[in-house]
Amino acid sequence: MSIGAKTVTSVMLLVLALSIASSRDRLRADYLAQLDPWVAFLAGLLAVIAGTAVFRFWRLWDRSEFYLRFFGSRSRWVTDGSLAPRRSREVVTLGRGAKGITLELPGPVQQLIYLAIFFWVGLITLDNRAISLLADYPRKISQSSANYCPDQPSPDDSAKDPTKQGCALIRRAYQLGYADSLGSCAEEEKDDEAVEPCRLRQADEPYLHYAWRLLVDRGRSVIDIANPGRWRDLGGGFEDEWNDLDSVLWTRYDAVAATPRSSHHLFTTLPAPRPLFRLFLPDYVARQIDRVGCIKRASRMPHRLTRSSRQDPTLAASEVVEHVLDQLLFNPIYQTVVGFCREYTIHWNAPSDACARLAQHPEQFLAEAGALDNVREVLARRHHRLVMSKIAARAAERAGQDPGQGRDIDRESSRKLPPAQRIVSFQCLVVDRDRAEKRAPIAERDQGGPRQNGPRLAVGEHELVVDGHEFQARELHVPSPSAGERGQIELYHQLAMLLARGFRYGRLVSRESVATGETSEHIANVLAQPSYLFTKLELLRDADLFLGHEWIDGRPDLLDVYPYHLHLNNFVNLFRQYYQRERGRL
Repeated sequence: MSIGAKTVTSVMLLVLALSIASSRDRLRADYLAQLDPWVAFLAGLLAVIAGTAVFRFWRLWDRSEFYLRFFGSRSRWVTDGSLAPRRSREVVTLGRGAKGITLELPGPVQQLIYLAIFFWVGLITLDNRAISLLADYPRKISQSSANYCPDQPSPDDSAKDPTKQGCALIRRAYQLGYADSLGSCAEEEKDDEAVEPCRLRQADEPYLHYAWRLLVDRGRSVIDIANPGRWRDLGGGFEDEWNDLDSVLWTRYDAVAATPRSSHHLFTTLPAPRPLFRLFLPDYVARQIDRVGCIKRASRMPHRLTRSSRQDPTLAASEVVEHVLDQLLFNPIYQTVVGFCREYTIHWNAPSDACARLAQHPEQFLAEAGALDNVREVLARRHHRLVMSKIAARAAERAGQDPGQGRDIDRESSRKLPPAQRIVSFQCLVVDRDRAEKRAPIAERDQGGPRQNGPRLAVGEHELVVDGHEFQARELHVPSPSAGERGQIELYHQLAMLLARGFRYGRLVSRESVATGETSEHIANVLAQPSYLFTKLELLRDADLFLGHEWIDGRPDLLDVYPYHLHLNNFVNLFRQYYQRERGRL
């Protein structure tokens, strides 16, 4: 069966429009019932205009020039030494010619399909709020007074001023000699300095004239930036200013384009939690979609993952790593958000010696991982900020200020600018699947961080240089994460140690009550008794899972009522205090 290309295109666009409308809840009956009539009118108007234009210019009344044949066969030449063509079975083939089309929707039907497509496009892009903003926009243009120049006082305003009433009599007495001075009625001395003309909109100026004047002023400012005589007339420094012109332009571009203000990269040997999603997309596109998904996850994130949707334990571990990282850095319910999703990248399926390769050949390894451009973009933005501070210092000196003040401005701006090691970082989380699964209880790791089979888990550091800036790549080898609650708790400790240097979580900073003297075994024995369980739930406040209490893992009934948020909030806030000491943004 062969179908015309026009028919295939119209049907696929209709399915795509309905899918987007369904994902944005535009097909719900309650949403359609509360829509403003203007929304339906504008959506219908868009559908009529765009649908008619498509019907007219795409010549939908004619048959398609190309067609798609499904489950067909065709002759192909094969390289087996024979000259005879052979027939091969193919799922979809592309052909040309109207005679080969067996199915083609009539032109009016296709026009109705495009009318429906553009109607749903209008409903997707317009809602009640958009209609109210469009209706209110002319009023804002005509009645906005914030951009108007203030009224100039007339010469007779002093006589009309209520505070100057009675001054005429005092002036007459002064002229006749009955008064020695005018006092408060004396005219104020006016400064001889020229008053800067107001460049805002005049009270009687048409809006289009004001808009044209703004456009002309903006063009002149750009010409002034590129004019070499501008700096020559200011007295020296033309070569420096001309060389810094690209930094001035790039600084404006960074502000408009909202380029990243930091670049942090985590390399892990775990696979991506959504492998099928990345199978059909390039790595760059998949990472961008993951960053958008990170923002959604952080806004509605549960305190803990009750169960993973993955049957594969490695994919489940990847989900836990993603969840723990989002909690530590991005979740907005805690005190201060210390990270922005767009500026953090998890590199899945990284080699086990990623940090060693990064230290040996940093630029080559980052280029292969797709991270070099992002790192250089952030370093370039920092360089442009540094150049702008020097320009401000030179401008202060040329304005007649003290040269020492210009140096102070430059020094203060450089001091506020974070170093490159603060805005760019590299970490490696290596999961050793061959390492033994036996773990020491977390209670034994209290004073020194997590331990594995007795020895402490140590974070290694590798020195590297990228574009003249020195960095340290921190590396941590951990065992294969275990399933359940304990695996999440261990990953919290491990990632916190890896991301924040010197981070430790012990009993002195925990929310556990140190005055009760209750031991973990005693709390477990009390809660093991089935009587009066509701009155014993307060004891769970003194059982911080981040400090041990593995006996709770075997009690799913207690995990459902455990005050997870209390201890997690304390752990995350303490981690962010450590993290902010060495990481930040421009």
